[in-house]
Amino acid sequence: SAPLAATAGVRLPVVPVKGVICTSPAPPSTLRKVIYECSSRRHFTEVGDGRNDLLATPAKCTHGQDGTHRLVRKLYAKQCGPSDEHQLVFGGDRIPGVRDDDYSVPEET
Repeated sequence: SAPLAATAGVRLPVVPVKGVICTSPAPPSTLRKVIYECSSRRHFTEVGDGRNDLLATPAKCTHGQDGTHRLVRKLYAKQCGPSDEHQLVFGGDRIPGVRDDDYSVPEET
């Protein structure tokens, strides 16, 4: 962890981000490839990964430092292995946290 590394004089810029992930049960071999939308890769190649250690902004976030304005869209889908019961995983956004309560998950039905 960053605090432990600091005791040895090493700075680790570890910053949590919020992510969006959905899962769905599936039989094996439903999805044999990783599917992704490539505009985020193109964006980060053209403008850089956005990492800023002074502002504690992690690399490749889809939203700006304030967490509200979208910079780029990121989408992917993949299938897990037997240890995860072959579930399908769909993911996307990487949003920097801006408040201590940013990581709470609202209970929705």
